[in-house]
Amino acid sequence: MKKRYLLIVFIILMFSISSVSAGIFTSLLGEDSPVDEENDFEIENVSFYVYAISPRSTAEDWSNMDSDQVTYNNNDTRDWMEGLEGYVVLPTNGDYLVMNETDALKLPVIEDRLADVSYNNITCKIVEAHSPGNGMIHYLLVEDVELQNTFTKTLFEE
Repeated sequence: MKKRYLLIVFIILMFSISSVSAGIFTSLLGEDSPVDEENDFEIENVSFYVYAISPRSTAEDWSNMDSDQVTYNNNDTRDWMEGLEGYVVLPTNGDYLVMNETDALKLPVIEDRLADVSYNNITCKIVEAHSPGNGMIHYLLVEDVELQNTFTKTLFEE
């Protein structure tokens, strides 16, 4: 029973954090928010909390998203993701960062326990944003990834 309660609270917490994160990114770009098309721009020294997990290849990540054909219908983004070699995807609380595999391998991977979530706080430069469709900002191509620190957040105290 306690594990089920923890899982429900964790899911609610993640949706709350995700909504806040998406709002922060939209406010960074204002009305120039890139949606449904490839956009080149540069925003330097942006900070993200990236989950401290193993990265997935861009092709693997897109194939997982491709299961919902109605929502994720942007062929330009699909072609872009399938064409990237040597790049991986790491989730944040709101968006997915696409980075060079060499940069991703510099970030620690921490195996979490049930009530813990580990993050790598990074700074980077955003150079492109792509949407999987339906007006969502989702994939951010980043460069100059620098690890600031790593921390583990305990969701519930015993």
